[in-house]
Amino acid sequence: MSKLPSEQSALCKMYKIDAIVQEMARNGIPLNVVTYNTMIHGYCKDENLQAALKLFDEMRKQDMMPNAITYNSLIGGFCSNRELDKALRLRDEMLSLGLSPNIVTYNVLIGGLCKNGMLSEARMMLDDAETEGLGLSVITFNTLIDAYSKSGRMEEALSLHQLMHDKGVVPNVSTYNCLIGGFCREGKMASVWELLREMKEKGLNADVISYNTVIDSLCNHGMSRRGMILLDDMLNNSVNPTHITYNTLMEGYCKEGNLRAALKVRELMEKRGRRANTVTYNVLIKGFCKQSKMEDANRLLNEMLEKGLLLNKATFEIIKEEMVEKGFVPDIDGHLYNA
Repeated sequence: MSKLPSEQSALCKMYKIDAIVQEMARNGIPLNVVTYNTMIHGYCKDENLQAALKLFDEMRKQDMMPNAITYNSLIGGFCSNRELDKALRLRDEMLSLGLSPNIVTYNVLIGGLCKNGMLSEARMMLDDAETEGLGLSVITFNTLIDAYSKSGRMEEALSLHQLMHDKGVVPNVSTYNCLIGGFCREGKMASVWELLREMKEKGLNADVISYNTVIDSLCNHGMSRRGMILLDDMLNNSVNPTHITYNTLMEGYCKEGNLRAALKVRELMEKRGRRANTVTYNVLIKGFCKQSKMEDANRLLNEMLEKGLLLNKATFEIIKEEMVEKGFVPDIDGHLYNA
């Protein structure tokens, strides 16, 4: 499997660090804690925990005392690798060595526990951090609130939101987006409007994530017209809609059978400088097929190809399920489609 550009970049950095370290060794320059920490952090980010642990052992053999930065990197690596037991053992090892875990340590552990669905343990970890006298951060709370919201445990998410206020931790836009997302998933729009109002009162401006989340929920509940009102609100507040915004609205209108409104959204999108992409065409083609407007769907398919857009898996599924299996064989660029 080929690596992503970001992974390739990380590998290149590690090769450079290795080369520098080898050059230092050749010139008799001893490695220090900072050097080891840099390498360990790099290997953990690259998910090469074996190499990171090898350096960790080598560090201790050199009578070099690992510090909180060393442990935080390793704990983060094990959390990313879903090896929570090893991450927690490292936290315990820190304590046994007289090293105090800091808020970064706890944030990493809380994040790892949340990703593994261990929300009760993550919540207890928050209590541990507070017991240690550490200043709880907005990141700490957002991680937990997001996890509880995604699990549909909104009462506990709101309880954490209140705890933030009690502890003097100021919620940010991300905090509210987590809660808004949770209530949107439950279809509790009254709570969503209340959160948006509260944000405004606190001087926080809804961002594109806030808007897209609410628009998606409205469209999923047959309220695309209200979604359009939010689009106007976005534009009035200088929040730039994305392809996701427009495509969501188009899909909402298509599901409601309002193809004219869907096409108007596309027209507005293109007037504002965003070209229709593959997802746009997939949404419209499927929408027209659902209304048995096969020739219009076929025209859109050809238009898509003429613009040089690539058909993806979803496109082919639409062609197969909505056209061919319903007895319509599309004519693509003058050639019959062979299923």
